[in-house]
Amino acid sequence: MRLGGQLLICPMLSRADAPSMRQFARDHSWSAQSNDTGWMSALGPTDDLPPGERSDLAGLPPTYLDAGSAELFRDAIVSFASSLWAKGCRAELHVWSGGFHASDCVDETPIVSAEAHRARREWMRRWLAGDL
Repeated sequence: MRLGGQLLICPMLSRADAPSMRQFARDHSWSAQSNDTGWMSALGPTDDLPPGERSDLAGLPPTYLDAGSAELFRDAIVSFASSLWAKGCRAELHVWSGGFHASDCVDETPIVSAEAHRARREWMRRWLAGDL
């Protein structure tokens, strides 16, 4: 079965060192320690590469990506979107100003949370209608 689309909400994509990894290493929502634990759980001692470290991205389906501007994953998500575009894939990227990792799930009342939810719904509507 072929994947028809990807809706990636503040995804964990790369282990690479980046400014946002250092800026938010002690963040309470997702810290560098959480990140190391997550990668060890996901990959273990294998040689598998996370999506953000792979070069074989050509042919991936339309992808929606979002991140908070104040989260550890921000730079990896932006880099992944750029890599998708470079391989000719369709990608939509949102970086929510002031958002931390999964902030829209912590409190849905701020405008930025409502806008994140609206943007995801709109992308899903366009994807289901074949408009991407």
